[in-house]
Amino acid sequence: MPLAAGVMNMIVNTNSIEHEETGKNRTGVQKTTRRMGPMTVARAEWPEFIERLVGSDGCNFRLTDPNDRTSATWNFDCTDAFPVSRRILGEMGLTPSEIENSTAYFRQHGGFCDCEVFLNLDEAGGDEDAAA
Repeated sequence: MPLAAGVMNMIVNTNSIEHEETGKNRTGVQKTTRRMGPMTVARAEWPEFIERLVGSDGCNFRLTDPNDRTSATWNFDCTDAFPVSRRILGEMGLTPSEIENSTAYFRQHGGFCDCEVFLNLDEAGGDEDAAA
């Protein structure tokens, strides 16, 4: 079973993009923050979150020897501050309050640092009843 499930299709939500226009001049595309609730294993966005968390811009889970499944390694700081998860959740549009609720959920389900969110929550599937 691979560490990451492969390339995930990005979840497209046209409500998350807002075009600002001033007269005839477009000032750009900006991601808007919308209420989503905390990130849990029950969320439709969970696979996208995990794919980003384990990817090269996240913890960068990889095998140092592709023929040896015990050669797994990753980048981590192993603090309970969740710097990678917080960055990704913010990029996904969660509010600061939702990010705090997400990290509380991670801790309640055995994820005490960024790598443990993947290793303990994703692999075990978390507690679906508590995720709602």
